[in-house]
Amino acid sequence: MKKRLGIYLNSEGIAFAEAEGKNLSSSVFLSFSCLLEEGRGFSELSSTLKIEALLQKGLRELRTDLKEAYLGFSEKESIFRVLELPYMSKKELNLALPLEVEKYIPFRIEEIFWDYQERRAFREKKIKIAFLGMKKTFLEESLKAFSNVGVRIKSVESGLFSLIGFLILIGKIPKRYKDFAVFSFTGEEGEIAIFREGFPYFSRYIKIPLASEGEPDVKKIGKELEMTLKYYQGEAKASKLERLFILGESSLAKSCQEGIQDLGVSSESLPLEDVLTEGKVANLSELKAYSLAIRDYRTKSLKFDILKERRDVVPGEEIAEVLVSKEVPLNFKPLFFLLIIGVFIGGRVFFVQISKETSKRVEIKKIEEELKALPDFQKFGSLPLTELEERESYFKKVLAQLKEYSDIPKDNAVLIELLRRSIAEGMWFKELSLKRERNLKDLCLVLQGYIYLGDAQKERNSLNKFITKLKESEFLKRKKMRLALNSVRQKELEGYKVTAFTIEIR
Repeated sequence: MKKRLGIYLNSEGIAFAEAEGKNLSSSVFLSFSCLLEEGRGFSELSSTLKIEALLQKGLRELRTDLKEAYLGFSEKESIFRVLELPYMSKKELNLALPLEVEKYIPFRIEEIFWDYQERRAFREKKIKIAFLGMKKTFLEESLKAFSNVGVRIKSVESGLFSLIGFLILIGKIPKRYKDFAVFSFTGEEGEIAIFREGFPYFSRYIKIPLASEGEPDVKKIGKELEMTLKYYQGEAKASKLERLFILGESSLAKSCQEGIQDLGVSSESLPLEDVLTEGKVANLSELKAYSLAIRDYRTKSLKFDILKERRDVVPGEEIAEVLVSKEVPLNFKPLFFLLIIGVFIGGRVFFVQISKETSKRVEIKKIEEELKALPDFQKFGSLPLTELEERESYFKKVLAQLKEYSDIPKDNAVLIELLRRSIAEGMWFKELSLKRERNLKDLCLVLQGYIYLGDAQKERNSLNKFITKLKESEFLKRKKMRLALNSVRQKELEGYKVTAFTIEIR
């Protein structure tokens, strides 16, 4: 069986585990404090050198010749968010997601490595996204240490979600549970993750509070869990947890379970010593390293890889164009998300999806019926040349109609991208509605917005530039679309005089 190496890194140290197939071969955990014990100038070492020194020592103790590893980190170093988006194609999702996620994280999307898992709700026409990211500066510094010792990292993910995937794999978390939480902790740090309908919904890092004697304070831990569960219940509303799994060393896990009986959630203790029947691990970190080593066996929905190449889904040049929007002043950033995916959101800003329109279904069905009514191709040999030419002309007409319908999503995307590139100084949009005319071939766009530059003439000039760019675009010329400025006026908005405008393109 193929051997694999899992490495888990947190603020306390590094855990190593080698697995052969699904079986654990060996594991070891080394704390950073052991460098101090060896008499090294621990405080003077950089983070990279500390990791590098511990890696060399750990690989020697593990006695492995593997040079590739699956790497995991503590939730303390991760950025985890869950969001819900309107239903869209994979390509549209990859264009829209970076701009949407940036609203919920304290960094620019360019500053992090990230990955996501999705779950498509066909009936609800929504997509649930579980987003995992990590600061580039932190991860690159860590990866440099691995490179220096000759270890190539194959994937990077959350140690907690890797562990949960492992617990599901071995049946410690029964698959029948869909709404559940997992709290794993040591004497110093803890992590909790909540799942809703079997999909990751929430995660949190907890610094374990200690009692006066230096042991984990179970009462304070209970309060931390209570606060987390109340937050979840407030967010999830009617959703109720079926089970809370508590994972830790035997004495810690059981005492914690006993101390949280009043949380109103059925709990189950998972002592570390009972998780594995064979191939024991010394601590929770080693168990996480083991779960990373058997990554290939875990469920797909819990396998993140924030280093994986994304251009197999979205062309690099398209990503680059989207990221250009980050050069615009901060207060206009929400606009570009509106332009990219706002047309898919219900309410005042909406997009009529052509696939849903009854008129389109009727038209397509009509074409299909016409195609079925065509004569058998074997009979064509006996038809006169003039009739064959007529049928050829008819075929071309039908194919041209079908091609127009297949170009509909592309036209929508091109128009939205054109608006993004043409945005003028001081401009933002209040409402954008995009739909098809009854013949399904023609776009109709109504755009309402404002411009604020502190000077009415400058605002009008900015609007003129925006209109000129649109009129001169190849897309509008090719589609023979006309632009009309329906209204423009001065308006007071939150104490400021702005220029309000309405533009129609059809």
